[in-house]
Order: sequence, then structure tokens, then C-alpha cells
Amino acid sequence: MHTHFEIWIVHPDGIYAEQTARNAFQNLNALEQNLSHFIPNSDISRLNTAPVNQSIRLNDETIRCLTHAVTLNKISKGTFDITIGPLVNLWKTEGHPSEKPIREAIRCIGMKHLRIDTKENTAARICDGLQIDLGGIGKGFSVDHMAEQLKEWDIEHALIHGGASSVRAFGKPEGHQGWPVQISSPSGENILSQFVLRDEAMGASGLVKGAHIIDPRTARPVSHHRAAWVRSSSATEVDGLSTAFMILQSEQIDKIIRNGLEISAWIIDDKDMSKQFGKWKKH
Repeated sequence: MHTHFEIWIVHPDGIYAEQTARNAFQNLNALEQNLSHFIPNSDISRLNTAPVNQSIRLNDETIRCLTHAVTLNKISKGTFDITIGPLVNLWKTEGHPSEKPIREAIRCIGMKHLRIDTKENTAARICDGLQIDLGGIGKGFSVDHMAEQLKEWDIEHALIHGGASSVRAFGKPEGHQGWPVQISSPSGENILSQFVLRDEAMGASGLVKGAHIIDPRTARPVSHHRAAWVRSSSATEVDGLSTAFMILQSEQIDKIIRNGLEISAWIIDDKDMSKQFGKWKKH
């Protein structure tokens, strides 16, 4: 996934802890073989190259990840979208593309062009140009997958992260209330907050020099936020929503959280002003 993953485990048997970590990394590699569009024979690559309207049987975990993506697309009012890749690439390669290539790129952008059958474990493209890229959710989904495996192996205290931007922690190190983490300003010069995570996940997104975050609804880059952090119980959820919250306005973010989601958020806007949403205000 072009990302560095790490696991910290607290357990009285160091050899057992090492074995469980190795097994988790092996399963991560197997997961990547299905989710990465960079691997020619992965589930996602097969789906991206399949004829239009031809259903492709996929691995259970691939279907689960796609289903999560559909849910997050609905929660985020369409701003988290795993079909946005061609439009992102267009802005990266052309800088300021004209209307014609933008119209061509958006022709097959949108989750409505993907059909998923969870009973049959199949998916199909219903638009010839549709391309699926799970990069915006894959890290969080993998972190959740590894966490659940560690719990099945009776690991009670661990922290897992993918690229430091998708983190999930459960249990706690001895002598601590949880796993100590910190978030820094977009420039990296200042520490904004230090706190602990326990039975919780956190995801982060930000504007990287030379890159674009595209609003699927307008097909245009957005820059009204510089960084976003989201916390909830699911690394999959925070991975996707941290990207969506870079696109949504503050009022929209607040409305989504007030609708009953057990999440909180911290946003840095383009004027370097901090805004906190949900339970984060109480931390």
C-alpha cells in the first residue's frame, strides 16, 4: 500500500507477541494482494479492467471494504469517493485542465457507477471509464483488520498505525491511561495537542505540496482547510472521513457529527484557525 505499518504490543510473553505481530503483517500482505490497484491480479485491478456490467467475484474482505466505502460516501454527502482517481490524476498532470477533459473525467465518477452484491460477493462497473482506488480507505481498513486479528489471538493491549495517518489503539501500556499520541500543526513546527488513545482510532488528512484534494461534487480542488483529524472507534471510518472533512465546510462537518455519529474532529483552516467538533471539545 506504499505505506509503512507498525505495531506496538504489550504482553507478558514477548515471543508470543512477536509471533502475533508477524502473523498480522503476513495477513496485511495478503490483504494488499486484493485491495491494491497497483497489483495486476488484485481484486481491484480485475474489477477495474472487467467489461462493463460483468460481475466479478471478489474476496470477502474486498467486498467489506467496498461496502464501507459506499457507507462513507453517503455519510460524507458524496465527498468521500473511491472513484475520484481519474479526476485527481488530471489535476496533477495538467495543473489547470480545461473544461473538456474535466467533463470527460467526471463522466464515470460517482459511486452510482459501481454495483455491489454482498450476497454473491460480486461487484461490477456500469460505466466504462470507472476506476476504483481504495487509497483513501485502505490504510484504515487494514489497521482495523489487523486489530481484530490481534484481539482474536488474545492480545489485549496494542497500537497499530499505517503511515502515522491511520491509528487504532486498544488497551493501554502499563502505567498509562492509554496510548500517548500527539498532533502537530500542518507545518510540523508546533505540537497542537498531546493526549491518549484507548479503544479508539484516529485518522489524519492534509494538503501536501503539489497535491490536490478534489471535491467530487464540483470537480475542483479545495483549499479552505489545511489539515483534519478525526477520532472514532473505527480506523476505516476516520480514514475516509478525514479526507471528506478536508472538503466539507465547518457547518457541514458539525451537522454530520450532530446527526448521531460517535466521532469528533479537529480542523485547521486556511487561516490557521483551529476548530473542534463533537466530543473533542471535551478532551
